Amino acid sequence: MVLPMSILQKTLDKRITIVLKDSRILEGVLKGYDEYMNMVLEDAKEVKTEEERILGTVILRGNNVVSIYPTDQITYTAPLKEEEGTEEVEAEEDE
Repeated sequence: MVLPMSILQKTLDKRITIVLKDSRILEGVLKGYDEYMNMVLEDAKEVKTEEERILGTVILRGNNVVSIYPTDQITYTAPLKEEEGTEEVEAEEDE
């Protein structure tokens, strides 16, 4: 399982997209975060369907964040583990 803090660590100094509770979408470079997922974004902008609003440096409170995803291409790897029942599902699909 990939933990949220490990994703934040990998996206440090990279461009990310954040969706807030009020449905606003922010893009910026993640410069820092804490254990409460409060974040500092640089070169931040609010993205709407056809327009952008330049915000500059922004401090976000973690409880306002719904989702975070990298805008830059980053590879995440999670440990592989076999789930119980996988073989049964595959056998059923073959029938």
